[in-house]
Amino acid sequence: MSPGGPHGATGAGTRVFSQDAAGVPGTAESGDLFGTGTHLVDGNGDGRAEPVVAALGEDAQAGAVRVFGAASTGATATGSLCFGARTLGAVASGARLGGAFPR
Repeated sequence: MSPGGPHGATGAGTRVFSQDAAGVPGTAESGDLFGTGTHLVDGNGDGRAEPVVAALGEDAQAGAVRVFGAASTGATATGSLCFGARTLGAVASGARLGGAFPR
């Protein structure tokens, strides 16, 4: 995730998250397709956008979505959460949860 200012991303202080990075929930597996969908949402109304990242291939392509935290210093894996087929209990194989984010 790249922090920025009023004119967009700057690259300064950029952080890279992978599915097996410390603090990121879940386990990296071949074919998870982590990062195939991304979106920024101010889900808690604090004025900072939280990165939302999809892994479309998770659990036989049922898909999973990870929501990262946003701190004053940028995106963080601390306190991030994951939801998908196992946590929702109703996602079918091949559903590709996270395959479409709002535009």
